[in-house]
Amino acid sequence: MTLDIVGGDYFAKHLKLLAKDGRLVHITTTHGSEVIFDLRTVMSKRLVITGSTLRARPVTEKMRLRDGLEECLWPLAREGKVRPVLDQVFTLEETAKAHVRIESSLHIGKIVLKVA
Repeated sequence: MTLDIVGGDYFAKHLKLLAKDGRLVHITTTHGSEVIFDLRTVMSKRLVITGSTLRARPVTEKMRLRDGLEECLWPLAREGKVRPVLDQVFTLEETAKAHVRIESSLHIGKIVLKVA
């Protein structure tokens, strides 16, 4: 599964990376919402493409999703079975450098600001 927070030109790249029966989930479109791709990739790999946003959902539904994450995901994170991919850690004084790294789109994973 790929959770896409980029969209745009990354869409086709993510399709290529997915394994057979893979799933592509879009939650935002920082690189744009319009894409062009070859449907044969989707069909030959039997891919599922979906998208969602939390903004329009009622608070009760957001709370249910939060509770589900707490119950299912956080235990895996505590056990080290699920870990974020870190690209680079910057000190708070290096915030401008962190922004340059983000804007370059060369990073893979999270960029972290370390506070003291």
